[in-house]
Amino acid sequence: MVVNLVNKKWIPVIRRSGTRETIAPSEMTTKIDDDPIIRIDAPRPDFNGALVQFLIGIIQTSMAPEDGEMRSELREDPPEEITLKAALHPFEEAFHLGGEKRRFMQDPTVKDTDRWLIDSLLIEMPPSDISIKDNRDLFVKRSTVRAICPECAAQALYTIQTNSPAGGRGHMTSIRGGGPLTTIIAGDTLWDTVVLNILLEGESGVQNQPKSPDAKIFPWMGEIQTSENGMTVTPKDAHPYHAYFGMPKRIYLDDGDPKQGICDLCGVTSQKLMTHYWARPYGIKYSDWTHPLSPYYLKADKSGDMWLPVHPQEGGITYQYWLGLVQATLSDKKMIAKVVSSYYRHAGVDDSIHPVLWAFGYDMDNKKARGWYESRMPLIEIAPGCKEIYEEEIRSIILTAEMLSYNVAGQTKSALFDNPKDVKEISIVKRQFWEQTEPLFYTAIRKLQRAIEAGEQTESIRESWLQSAREATLEIFDNYVKIPLLGEFDPRRAVKARSLLLYLNSRRNPMVRQKLKLIPTDEEREREEAGKSKRRGRKGDSS
Repeated sequence: MVVNLVNKKWIPVIRRSGTRETIAPSEMTTKIDDDPIIRIDAPRPDFNGALVQFLIGIIQTSMAPEDGEMRSELREDPPEEITLKAALHPFEEAFHLGGEKRRFMQDPTVKDTDRWLIDSLLIEMPPSDISIKDNRDLFVKRSTVRAICPECAAQALYTIQTNSPAGGRGHMTSIRGGGPLTTIIAGDTLWDTVVLNILLEGESGVQNQPKSPDAKIFPWMGEIQTSENGMTVTPKDAHPYHAYFGMPKRIYLDDGDPKQGICDLCGVTSQKLMTHYWARPYGIKYSDWTHPLSPYYLKADKSGDMWLPVHPQEGGITYQYWLGLVQATLSDKKMIAKVVSSYYRHAGVDDSIHPVLWAFGYDMDNKKARGWYESRMPLIEIAPGCKEIYEEEIRSIILTAEMLSYNVAGQTKSALFDNPKDVKEISIVKRQFWEQTEPLFYTAIRKLQRAIEAGEQTESIRESWLQSAREATLEIFDNYVKIPLLGEFDPRRAVKARSLLLYLNSRRNPMVRQKLKLIPTDEEREREEAGKSKRRGRKGDSS
């Protein structure tokens, strides 16, 4: 099987007209004026995310722009197929999927060792011999993927190397740990998306663009630095572009006895179906990397604070994660992805487009995939000089929303249980809050944008959002507590919890006003002063 991933048509895409086809990387810009390719159309969502990262990586490596203006030119005047072919040609040797030469993301030293069924290349698919009680099938059911075509094998290989989950002793995770969260700036076309996520030469830490398939970028092109002897690969040991081509898994595809038939993933008839691969533990162990496509958070540690990559959590990707994904917030110990920072710095150059942030990734529990999440959030631009005020207004809404979600979950628990402190957090209540109030959030921040740019006051917008969000918390509470149908519940306990929720999530609560930056009325000031005096009096009596 001789397949080269630079020249081969292997990437499934869909055009604006709805036409589906398979292209080579150099064909991304074909028909871009009449019927452009708008997105990847792989058989699985994790393949879609991986293939976009693959394309970003090869364009970053082969033709990174020097400045923002050059990046804008790449988007506005896309190179023709012949130009892309020429740019990718020097790196072809690194992209052979099969054959006797060095293979893309594969380690020849594991050939003829431990042999695995091909479905184990799929992250969420447990080995076929695991008990059916271990219900981990996510995208496909176990024992249904017996043979796959070379194109799907390439997609699966890049996907598992990029997301590499933990798997026990010797099973290394990706540069960003197991199942990282990826944030991509998505444009109107596939080419837009790729170009918008290319770092400028200075931003990536690269002084001179590579001209050949260097092993410091593509680790399989040289002696692979496995972790069998405890060796770790840091950014100092490799090229910055290595981040796109990490190789934590030692895998070698078994293409020696190809089968004929239908690929169990994409449904295409192939003469070269693969059923097995070889693998051994102790691939490359990574440390101290900052991947350009992922956000990070600061974790305090006795040995020193560390920036760690964000990973999706149960409940999905909602506006709860706006701070740190869309909006930079170092004060909250969160850092947006490098590509998002780059976009903001040069947005004036690309002001004719209106991209969104596409966030996606696995929710992993060690090697177990509990779910796949993806979401799209708007990247709203605002007039120069208004950004700082605008972002602080958004931050105040999100911090208040966090308080409201905590309150509704807490009071729901208090209404339902005699000893709420002994009950674990009701995460489904919080999840429903974030999902139900997301449209309210986007409506509010667009109103804020218009008001701030017009020099108008914004308190009424924040207060209107609070009223709507508060109503949502009451609706969620009532749905779970079912006060009219109390039955076995204690009605007095439920009514008390609802009454407290009404107060906690209203502007009468000083903590709400403080977080949402609402100016207290004279009546509210008097009530708070009276409360303080009463508390001081009780304190004096007790002494």
